[in-house]
Amino acid sequence: MYRKSYRGFVIWLIVFLVLLFAICFLPVEDAAIMTRLITNLCTLGMAHLTWLIWRTESVYWYNGVSFEDAAKAGAERRKAYALRHFRLFGGYALVALVVTAAAQMLHLPWWVDFTLVCSGLIVAAVRTTAYKL
Repeated sequence: MYRKSYRGFVIWLIVFLVLLFAICFLPVEDAAIMTRLITNLCTLGMAHLTWLIWRTESVYWYNGVSFEDAAKAGAERRKAYALRHFRLFGGYALVALVVTAAAQMLHLPWWVDFTLVCSGLIVAAVRTTAYKL
């Protein structure tokens, strides 16, 4: 039975915020490394959230999808819709990981990959608006 619950999202959000807060206490004195760690945590966190939505079929967690519409769509359509999101954000998280690692190895200023990663997240989010349940 398909039930409406935000429990998983709330747990994900709490863990994500705790990790973001905790990362600040790592013994890292280099601002570039710290910034890269935080940006990767954000992209990986978004990928994990989309994976969680795919696993639970909780597509109504996405803006613009009501629980009623999700329930009417059926399990197969919910899974397919959520998988498209996961592939996009999961793939982007891997790209961002490679970009930030390369930027660190090339000694690029932190703002270069920070700008690229943030812009990429925005582009990924906008691309999902074309996805239909």
